[in-house]
Amino acid sequence: MRDGAHLRISNADRQRAGEALMAALTDGRLSPVEYGKRLQAVHAAKTYGELLPRVENLDGLASDAEREPVIRAVEAAGRAGALEPAETLDLLHAARTATTDAELSRLTVVLRSLLHGAEGSPANPRLSRVTDADRERVVGRLQTAIAEGRLTLDEYDDRVQQTYAARRFEDFEPIVGDLPAP
Repeated sequence: MRDGAHLRISNADRQRAGEALMAALTDGRLSPVEYGKRLQAVHAAKTYGELLPRVENLDGLASDAEREPVIRAVEAAGRAGALEPAETLDLLHAARTATTDAELSRLTVVLRSLLHGAEGSPANPRLSRVTDADRERVVGRLQTAIAEGRLTLDEYDDRVQQTYAARRFEDFEPIVGDLPAP
């Protein structure tokens, strides 16, 4: 394509623009409705100034291949119990409906923040979110402690309830802090 918004376009220019739109539709960067609107505008365009806005931002749109890792990460965090069910549903919806790479990047930051605390990194592991497997390990320690006579049945029950309510590793400290390390 040539430069100059006022210059007239050729049928070959329209064809290349249509191919770019089709590629974006195939990759999942455009919905069928958006594809139809843009293609109609491409066929009606007479100048580069009318044509270019329909195709110049396609690379910044999120594709299915770019959405999929974010969706898988949210699903895995939800299955592991690191996210509340409502958080999981909200993040899955946002990932599935993200239309730009920037939106997916923001979702990745939000997911990291939820999993690793406000710092966004596991630099402070005490603030990291716990999984169901982490909770089960703590319950195993409590079972060992009750079997060894270190806890009463009431203490065990209270601590198990606290364990299943824990959201971050720091929540485990009062639960097992007075027990010997495994």
